[in-house]
Amino acid sequence: MITKIKLFIKEYYFVIVPILITCLIYSVSLTFGFRNFDEDVLIESIYQNKTIEELFEKYLLVHVKSVTEAHGFIFSSIKNVHFSPLGTPLHYLICFLFKANPFLFHLLGLILHSLAIYNLAFLFYAFFSIKLVALFSSLLWGIHPVNVESVIWATNWASPLGATLYFYTLRKLIASLSKEQVSKQLTIFLITITTLQILFVEYNITIPIAIFLTSYFYLKKEINKKAIHSLLLLSCPTFIIICLYFIIRFFTTTNNLNLATQYSLSNFIERICYITPQTFFHNLQLTLLPINLTIDQLDLLNIGHITYLKSLLTIVIFSILAFSFKKHSLLITYGMVMYFVCLLPFLQIIPLYSLVAERYNYFSSAFLILVIVYLLRSYLKNKIIFLISILLLVSFAAGTRSLFRIYDWENSQTLFLSTINSSKSLFKKGIWTYNLALCQDSEETEKELLLLADNLLKVFIQNTAQDTGSQKLQYYGLDNNSLILKAYLRSAKINSLLGNKTEEYKILKKVLELSMSNPTLQSEIYKSLATFHFEGGDFKQALALYKKSHKLISDPTLNYAIAVCHLKLGDLGNYEHYLKKATSEISLKNTKPFKTYGQFLELNKSDFKEAERMYKIATLLEDDPIPYTLLATLQLKQNKINEAFQTVKRGLYSFPKHPSLIYLNGVISINKGKKEAGKADLERVLRDNIAENNLRVEAGNILVNILLSENNVEKVKEYNKLILEIDPNNTEALSRHLL
Repeated sequence: MITKIKLFIKEYYFVIVPILITCLIYSVSLTFGFRNFDEDVLIESIYQNKTIEELFEKYLLVHVKSVTEAHGFIFSSIKNVHFSPLGTPLHYLICFLFKANPFLFHLLGLILHSLAIYNLAFLFYAFFSIKLVALFSSLLWGIHPVNVESVIWATNWASPLGATLYFYTLRKLIASLSKEQVSKQLTIFLITITTLQILFVEYNITIPIAIFLTSYFYLKKEINKKAIHSLLLLSCPTFIIICLYFIIRFFTTTNNLNLATQYSLSNFIERICYITPQTFFHNLQLTLLPINLTIDQLDLLNIGHITYLKSLLTIVIFSILAFSFKKHSLLITYGMVMYFVCLLPFLQIIPLYSLVAERYNYFSSAFLILVIVYLLRSYLKNKIIFLISILLLVSFAAGTRSLFRIYDWENSQTLFLSTINSSKSLFKKGIWTYNLALCQDSEETEKELLLLADNLLKVFIQNTAQDTGSQKLQYYGLDNNSLILKAYLRSAKINSLLGNKTEEYKILKKVLELSMSNPTLQSEIYKSLATFHFEGGDFKQALALYKKSHKLISDPTLNYAIAVCHLKLGDLGNYEHYLKKATSEISLKNTKPFKTYGQFLELNKSDFKEAERMYKIATLLEDDPIPYTLLATLQLKQNKINEAFQTVKRGLYSFPKHPSLIYLNGVISINKGKKEAGKADLERVLRDNIAENNLRVEAGNILVNILLSENNVEKVKEYNKLILEIDPNNTEALSRHLL
């Protein structure tokens, strides 16, 4: 047995060692919680507090087309749009199964990363047949500091999953080619795996190019017209799959989100020609010299004409080097070309503010590391001890840097503090100090940090010259004027949190004067001003400003705000009109109007059917027990006992301690003949000191009346006394007390 283990280790040490060392370094992250507000909201509230049936209904309601969007307003004016028909439901399922347990999320990321290393090591060994190259290439990639964000960011499991599928596809391809098994089965496998991985992870869209290049370079010795023809036949179906994906993606996203302007051909070409070279240069620096590592990599990216020319020159030199090595080793050319190919989707699918982040330079760096390790081995193959010493030293440096980076991500505070320290501009330091303030437990510390953030933003505004900047920077919201306006807006928000209403208003009025040429920012300012007037009770002015904001940027949440203003002004006609408009668009960002409109329809229109539908939507979108109680109560009003019982059960799954739901469950249980279970629920409500007094009294009176019918005098006295302690003037309890 021991001999077999030794033989196994000797045979596969080039895979075992990288995985063990990587797991050892990253294992510390398994003790961490979530590290960002996005993760807190996305994981802790939205998905796991639902039954599996509700999650399915929610998916059909909101994400049936699997289009998701985010808008990093502070960082850029570009929307983040994703299309993952299989990835989105998988995310629902993971969140449901893990129940917001950080350990499970981090473990998933580490397992997927280990699987990616496993496939990568075998892929490189199949190519070079040199275990030393496979070992150190996969090890350095596995522990490289740029991968920290991808692996331990709990919501970012899609990137490791994509890398695993990508490397697995190429590994299986080479295995078939080495056995000369180019058959229909291989073609079917490639079509299937290509379709699956792009539906799970959109970043894998370059897999057809990777399949073609891998086949071509692996079969380099046998390349002829017939071989190339075979390669085209092998990879052509996968190219067709990607074309179909792009067509479906384009029409789905534009029709579903009205984002035609975001996907204009001119903008797409501009991003490829202007942004890609500069982000390529930036990511090349991150891979080769991972010193400046931060979640806010945009702060380290200098977008401009000088950087653009320097970046273009870098790409030209990179290309010349790639093909100059063709005579020395065709596989070096393969690695360098694959590095660029794997990086391309990250530069075009995601928005500008994210495309320079470390997690978007994930599996592409593997091929560049392969090139470096292979070159070192080629030039030092006669000095094997010296070669191994260098590789071990580099591995130690990378592993140590990764370990420090992991600790930087221990929680929200360390993450934000690290980002503040690494940010170059006062603007970014102010923004991240604001974020750091919001995750404080101490009100005093929060106030101090908010004041510091405000001061940093004010100094930034004073020291930054107003200029129009290039049209490209204006388009992305990164010109000086846009940044100044965003700094003013954040300063206004800080003053609002600090209770400095006069200063907040003064800032908003000033920034409005500066925003006339930027409709996106102007809409945001009008909305902030409207909220200021609404909170001050000036509903007429708030209404006018909300309408101005909505005229500039279409936003269903503004329809709800306008509706509430009309209600405050006593205009029920327009209140209903705008509520109806607000409920015409269903999304995770537009949650408030459905419950409100349901109440309006129930109480004012007696339209129970539509009200029930609105309440049902609200139960799926909101992380709140009230829609469940409203829906169940309405169903009881219509004598739909079984449906009401199911609604309450769903509500209790999400909110097991909510008194109203427990009360309804008790009442319905008694109605259905489950008297003991119902009595137990009513007693829980009666003894719940947090529950509203009127609910406790009502539960107590029902419970006492049941006990009276059972002649349980002792319990009647006990509960009646408790009711009177809650409400000494309760008529029903007093009448029993007198008896």
